[in-house]
Amino acid sequence: MSAGLLDASALRAWAHNAVADLISHTDEINRLNVFPVADADTGTNMLFTMRAAWAQADAHSEADDAATVAARLADGALRGARGNSGVILSQILRGLADVSAEAAADRGGGLSDIDGALLAAAFRHAVSLAVTSMGQLVAGTIVSVLQEAASAAEVAAGTGAVLAEVVAEAGRAAAAALERTPTQLEVLAAAGVVDAGGRGLLVLLDALSRTLTGHAPPRPVYLPSPAEAAVAPATPASPQFEVMYLLADCDADGIEKLRVRLDELGDSVAIAASGRRAGTPGRYSVHVHADDAGAAVEAAIEVGTPSRIQITALSGGGSRQPSGSWTRERAVLAVVDGDGAESLFRTEGAQTLRVEPDVPISAHQLLHALVNTGAAQVMVLPNGYVAAEELLAGWAVAADWGIDMAPIPAASMVQGLAALAVHDPERRLVDDGFTMARAAGGARHGSVRLAAEEALTSSGMSPDRIHIEVFKSLESDPFAAVVLEDDDSDEGPSTAVVTLDGQKHEVSWPRRAKLLDVLLDKGLDAPFSCREGHCGACAVVKKSGDTEMEVNDVLEDSDLEEGLILACQAHPLSDSVEVTYDE
Repeated sequence: MSAGLLDASALRAWAHNAVADLISHTDEINRLNVFPVADADTGTNMLFTMRAAWAQADAHSEADDAATVAARLADGALRGARGNSGVILSQILRGLADVSAEAAADRGGGLSDIDGALLAAAFRHAVSLAVTSMGQLVAGTIVSVLQEAASAAEVAAGTGAVLAEVVAEAGRAAAAALERTPTQLEVLAAAGVVDAGGRGLLVLLDALSRTLTGHAPPRPVYLPSPAEAAVAPATPASPQFEVMYLLADCDADGIEKLRVRLDELGDSVAIAASGRRAGTPGRYSVHVHADDAGAAVEAAIEVGTPSRIQITALSGGGSRQPSGSWTRERAVLAVVDGDGAESLFRTEGAQTLRVEPDVPISAHQLLHALVNTGAAQVMVLPNGYVAAEELLAGWAVAADWGIDMAPIPAASMVQGLAALAVHDPERRLVDDGFTMARAAGGARHGSVRLAAEEALTSSGMSPDRIHIEVFKSLESDPFAAVVLEDDDSDEGPSTAVVTLDGQKHEVSWPRRAKLLDVLLDKGLDAPFSCREGHCGACAVVKKSGDTEMEVNDVLEDSDLEEGLILACQAHPLSDSVEVTYDE
């Protein structure tokens, strides 16, 4: 990313910063939300729409052309648009994508960066697209704030101002227009608020300034301040449902027919197109508030092919998301330190939150990472890097967002890997959490060095209070499949009787095979992590019979006396061995 340039890298960075800043301001924006429906979700909707845009651009990080990244942002926003404000935001990004695409075509097919003039043109085009999607311009809304920002950007660009100054002027104009919104819309004045969507737009502009210059102008916290003597104007009852869907295979005549029908059914109609497809069927994001949700969907079926249909009751308000707001059901989030750990956890399917040197993980960072998983349920592996109070605060806020967060008691990355090894998204959430917690608890993370133990015990410290953690690099992939060899020993195979999750299993155990390899080969979900004898994730209690271990870097003499063995290292010596994982 070049300083002061809005190139492909800077566009992705802006999207990331915008998501982070919207998270910080979501509650503030939601409190301002009284128009068109006081359902306190404008901030949440803009966040989820921008996050969908960023995710789409980030998924194609190889793109180094500004026009390509702008198109990805617009496509992601259209697909993930939430609410009226999300639809309008998708059109703002489409304005950027359309203008960038035209500039790229004029320059022979590529666009290295977006300058002030192009950005001003994108803002102006976005105003036109937003008005078209809404059907009309309503003063005192996000669109009128955008209109003032576009005019200021055009003036600045016309004087030859650099890009950062064009953005700054657009931000100043947007802030001034935002302050005027209560004078333009009676419902805002009655509630003593500025327009929520306009406030969200200002967050996006400030995020762009921060991306280009490293800092953003200070803004006041906009709080509701209704006049004490004011009498709220009488308003008709709001429709019961918000209906949203994507619509494909629909031409311009079909869209006009659909808009007329939706206007009959309800209000807050918004129909946003994916791009300039004059005269040809295109893809659209459709939004309406209506009492008859079924009729709103049927209207789409008559003119095209609807998909990703979402119907949300408007009576509850709040920021909790419907299930359709998430791109997947469950994810694992691991807090990690270092490139190697991040690569290992990501390889096994987890998303990661990196620890910064000397900076403790906060509940805000945790929430940001939770939202970015895109999942309705998230198994969190703190791995010893998140304070209990921050974990609790993150859990409480996540619940308000509609995220079921399940913290797993992993106190180290070794325990986190043990828990991740047994994660199964097909299980019920509570069962998955229990299994992961048990695996984490069974992992003896590290080994006690004899000299250190003797030094501590000689000073009077009880041995059961001594814990020394030793980290070792793995020599092979612990999750790679192992092919068992035929047992050609003179004694023949042993028999293993294994109790796991309350079930007793009897399996043939070749003398040269390790117990864990045998169990996994038989399809049993036995816990493990390193598979090299360096941790205790695979530890099992031997009830009878004799075994030997190839490697044991973790179990102490007291553990061995209690019957513990490492399944990943154990070979049978007797004809029958009984073990249990349930003690």
